[in-house]
Amino acid sequence: MIELQYLATEYNKLLGTSDFLVFLNTNKIPDDSNPKTICTLLALRMPFAINDADAETINVTITCDLIASDTEIRDKRLAMIKGILGWVGFQIHTPDGEIYNCDSFLEQQPSGNPRIDSGVMIQQITITGTCLVSNAQTGALVSNRIQTFINDDEVKLVSGTPTIQKGTDDVFNLSDTTSLTELFTISRTNTVEYTILYRGLDIDKTFIKILEGETDEIDQLFTVKRIYPWNPDYTFTNTMKLTGGNIIHQAGAFLTYHIILQKVEEEEDADT
Repeated sequence: MIELQYLATEYNKLLGTSDFLVFLNTNKIPDDSNPKTICTLLALRMPFAINDADAETINVTITCDLIASDTEIRDKRLAMIKGILGWVGFQIHTPDGEIYNCDSFLEQQPSGNPRIDSGVMIQQITITGTCLVSNAQTGALVSNRIQTFINDDEVKLVSGTPTIQKGTDDVFNLSDTTSLTELFTISRTNTVEYTILYRGLDIDKTFIKILEGETDEIDQLFTVKRIYPWNPDYTFTNTMKLTGGNIIHQAGAFLTYHIILQKVEEEEDADT
C-alpha cells in the first residue's frame, strides 16, 4: 500500500506548491504572514477485499484555510482548488521504484462563514471524496482510464459492457474412452452496450437522430476503438452496426443515451 505522505505531496503539487502547503493529519495554526494557504489532508484507508489486488480506496478530506483579508489572493486560490475536483488521474513514483496509479474523485463542500482563528480571518474550504490507488504494474485498473472512440470522436462512457456469445456444437467421440464431448464454435456474436454522456459531439448527434427516428440511415457502419492503458497501450478496433438503443431523458439529470452495437465483418464496408 502507498505511503500516505506521498499522496499528500502529490495533492500539494496538483493544488500548486507556490500557493498551497498540504500537511498530512496535522492541523497547523493559520498565520497571515505565511504566503501559502495551509491545508490538512485526512485519509481513511480501505484495502481491496481481495488479497494481492495491489489496490485500495482512500477516503480523502482536504481542508484549506484561505485567509479572507486579501480577497484577490483568496479568489485566485479558490479558482486553483477547482483544478483538483472531479476525476483527476495521476501517477506517483516513489523513491523505492514503485509506481502507483491514482484516480481522484473529489467534490467541494459548502464553505463556512469567515471566522477568526488565532487572530487571523480565515474561510475554510473543505474538499471530500475518494482516491483509488493501485500498483501500476500489478494492480487493479480503474475503468475511467480506458478510452473509447466512435468514428474518431472520444465518447465519455457512464458504463460499458462488451459481450461475446458463441453458438456451439457438441460432438461425442465414439472412438475415445472419455465421456466428455468435443466443443466446436460454429458462430459468434460480439456486441457492446454503452451508456454515453451526451456532449454535443457529431457522433452524439448522429445517435440521437437515429434513436429519435429522424433518419433512415440505421445500417451505417461505425468504427469503435478502445484503448487500454497497458504498457504499452493496447488498442482494439472493430467495425460495428447499431442494433438498438434508447435515450435516457430524466429531469434534473444530464442527458445520456444507451446504444447496442454488434461487430460485423470488415469487408462489409465495401458492400455498403
